[in-house]
Amino acid sequence: MKILDAKYKKSHLDAYQKLFFHLDTKQKGNFKSLLLKYEPLFNGSLSNWKTDPVDEQLKLDEMPFHLSPFPVPKIHEETLKNEIQ
Repeated sequence: MKILDAKYKKSHLDAYQKLFFHLDTKQKGNFKSLLLKYEPLFNGSLSNWKTDPVDEQLKLDEMPFHLSPFPVPKIHEETLKNEIQ
C-alpha cells in the first residue's frame, strides 16, 4: 500500500456541505456553522503549535529511558521525508 503525499491547500467549506445531501436543511445549517467556527483549521497550512515552553527535569537517581525509533517501511520513506520538509 502506498501513502500519498499530503496536499496542503485551503479547503472550500461550501463544497463539503454538498457532500451531505442526506441531511435536512437545519442539519446542513448546523454543519456549516460548525465548519465556519473552526475555519482557520481548514486554511491549508500546518501552522505553529502555540503553547508555553515546557521544562522537564530528570531526577538525579533515575536513568533516562531510551527506545529505538519506530521503523519506517522503505516504501514510505520518501513520503515521510517530504512531509518533514
